Amino acid sequence: LIYAHDTCRVIECLTSLPKGTIRSLLFDELCPEIVRMSKSKYARFFVTKMLKNGSAAQRNIIINAFRGHCVSLMRIQWAAEVLETAYNDYANAEQRSNIVSEFYGKEYLLFKVVGIRIGYCLFQDESLKVVTLKDILEKDPAKKAVIIKNLEELLKDIVPK
Repeated sequence: LIYAHDTCRVIECLTSLPKGTIRSLLFDELCPEIVRMSKSKYARFFVTKMLKNGSAAQRNIIINAFRGHCVSLMRIQWAAEVLETAYNDYANAEQRSNIVSEFYGKEYLLFKVVGIRIGYCLFQDESLKVVTLKDILEKDPAKKAVIIKNLEELLKDIVPK
């Protein structure tokens, strides 16, 4: 039902109601379909509404569901809009780092680099710091060419000519 235009609008209206129980029940039922709904012309609005009206835990579930799918989501116009909303408006620093790291190459889909966990990492001074591309390249400078090649190929696919 969520993939049809008219029923999707009805479900969207239900998520906007002040009663959280209806929203929670809908979310629990549709949770396994988050990535697929994000790629849909109409169902993506439900995902966007849940980002806006859902609880912090529900937002985290949605953003974490995108793990491993960010590159494929960016290739689809509607899904890219959902991912952009999640990234810009609702993702925390670790989630943003995880999303961005997927674009560096397939080896970063697991969000790990040898010796560094993408996202947050504990350094010698025991402070929590978000790992950046600069940190990755300092750890392994040989990865620079591979990362640039992956980003270039992705941008050629995503950016309209």
